[in-house]
Amino acid sequence: MHNEGMSNDGMTSEIPLPVRRTLGSFVAVWMLALVGGILVGVFASPDALFSWLAIVLAACVALTFVLQLATHEKNGFILRVAGSITGAVVVIGLVSAVLGIVVLFEI
Repeated sequence: MHNEGMSNDGMTSEIPLPVRRTLGSFVAVWMLALVGGILVGVFASPDALFSWLAIVLAACVALTFVLQLATHEKNGFILRVAGSITGAVVVIGLVSAVLGIVVLFEI
């Protein structure tokens, strides 16, 4: 008789995370990057924009680790962290490009 969640050698088998949970953690970090970037653009002085964007990116990295460690899933950890942080860097990059143009032309 074979118990669900048990492999043939009696050890527990790894059940992969659902895609929805993985994607949800990505989206949460990417939304933090977007909302944080917009708030920086609205409230920060032009001289401090890019310093604050670096802080938003640091918060995204911290949130990524919190969300990924909270899953208690070791398989795919590096890929999930890399995907989450890469998306946050892209979002922050786009926000910084827009803010750079706004500051350059003082729109």
